Amino acid sequence: MLSHFEEATFDANLVAKTEMVGGTHTFLVGASYDHTDFYSDMAFTGMTRGSIDLADPTYDVSFGEILPPSLLQTDRYETRAIYAQDQADYGWLHLTGSLRYTRFKFREDQQATDETYHRLSPRIGATVDVVPGVALYAGYATAFRGAFGLMSRFTPRPETSRNVEGGIKLAATGIGLSGTLAVYEQTRNNVATPDPDPAFPFFAVQTGQQRSRGIEADLIWEPRPAFSMIANYAYTDAAVTRDTNTSLIDDRLPRVPRHSGRIATRYRVLGGAAKGLSLGAGVTAFTAREITLPNSVSVPGYAAIDAQASYDIGRFTVQVSAVNLERRAQSDTYPVFRLPGRRCRRSRARRSSRSRRVSERIYR
Repeated sequence: MLSHFEEATFDANLVAKTEMVGGTHTFLVGASYDHTDFYSDMAFTGMTRGSIDLADPTYDVSFGEILPPSLLQTDRYETRAIYAQDQADYGWLHLTGSLRYTRFKFREDQQATDETYHRLSPRIGATVDVVPGVALYAGYATAFRGAFGLMSRFTPRPETSRNVEGGIKLAATGIGLSGTLAVYEQTRNNVATPDPDPAFPFFAVQTGQQRSRGIEADLIWEPRPAFSMIANYAYTDAAVTRDTNTSLIDDRLPRVPRHSGRIATRYRVLGGAAKGLSLGAGVTAFTAREITLPNSVSVPGYAAIDAQASYDIGRFTVQVSAVNLERRAQSDTYPVFRLPGRRCRRSRARRSSRSRRVSERIYR
């Protein structure tokens, strides 16, 4: 595939701080502009070149002749926006409110799409200082985006999202500990799903809804300047909540592990002949992830150990990194090609990862 894009952006804002209504207010107003031209051309015949068993791969399938590009895609996106925000401090209470008006012009020549969206996106939040170094917070925000690359019988609509979040913020400077514990829920609407009309096998309709909710924890411990440790954990429940294909409802979204986390340490030499040397190591872990919708095949979880070494030489830094030090073969997911109209029968059968045979069909 050949691709080329050009983007121009501009953003200007003005900040003013004043005392009013019994508190300190920091006002922000601004405007932004973005223009993007995108062009791509690819070749695809849909002819099978062979298959590879991903459970025991042997990469002996020839690529075949290089075909001339024949699938053109020309897109133009233009975003104009104005926004305003007020951050108010009333002692132990901190409030934030903002409003953004966006005009998004969305043109895709090959899909015959020429639409202009207008939308107001509010955001509100509050933080309460409980004791020094500990605060509770909550927030609500909305957003939207264009339905990029949509092949549909209907006029594209913007994909919208709503996010609700709350949690605890920690900043115990005396012991060098800081972090955040958050609980959230995010919902996406107007998600493209396969067109239920069999006469349009590669088309989509925007009737889907996906929801992600979970817990995220991030901690940083730096008891002294030479040593630091980070740890994070995420529990993510991401699923389909509405779809024209009702068998997909409650299925987990592909490539999203239910549990994931990382712990890492770093030591920095601050004096002596080795000043500027830093050494680090960490472990990253994921649980199993689904590969497809509907959920019929998954890859098992894994944990990988990594290490780093760096040395500061004036304004420059030389760094060496190594991952998967145990050299264990692991499976991961990657969205190579997806047909929006592909139909799959939902399968409730589950087999162990060791016995499951996964075949990836190779196209050109």
